[in-house]
Amino acid sequence: DGLLDDGELKKIQDLLLGCEFPWYFNHNTVQAGQDILSDFQMTHTFYREGKNFGFVHSDSFKFIKPILEKIGCKILIKVKANLRTVTSEKDMFFGFHTDDESRSYESIYGSTETAIFYVNTNNGYTLFEDSQKKIDSIKNRLVTFPTDTKHCGISCTDNKHRVVINFNYIKGRKQ
Repeated sequence: DGLLDDGELKKIQDLLLGCEFPWYFNHNTVQAGQDILSDFQMTHTFYREGKNFGFVHSDSFKFIKPILEKIGCKILIKVKANLRTVTSEKDMFFGFHTDDESRSYESIYGSTETAIFYVNTNNGYTLFEDSQKKIDSIKNRLVTFPTDTKHCGISCTDNKHRVVINFNYIKGRKQ
């Protein structure tokens, strides 16, 4: 909790919760092909690993650099923001997933990790499959776990949106 200082957090919130940020529609949250009316989300990719290199997808990449510094990222794989709109049904769930199984690996640099940064506070949460542990959506909170850990994001009913930023990265081995 309290990952960023107030100024850094405000910059990210002003950006992602404002009216000018470019969000992109995704027909499903987890599994393509499901025909469920409320199973959709808006996303924004900041960074994506490419073949033999990575590339910044977003002019707003600079806003997430303070988070990358705090988590000790050595090799960045993917950074994506997710926005789920309010739902009328509490605890709406669309399935467990890993962020990207093909990128879950152990290397000489370390193993892949996932971090979720919570941009705003709401009654949604992240649920982990094996432990059934719930992580409440509290602004400025960060949770990290191995990339192959199955989890899901649960929608909120008390706010217009639930916004998180997902990081997939390698922290690096301690020397």
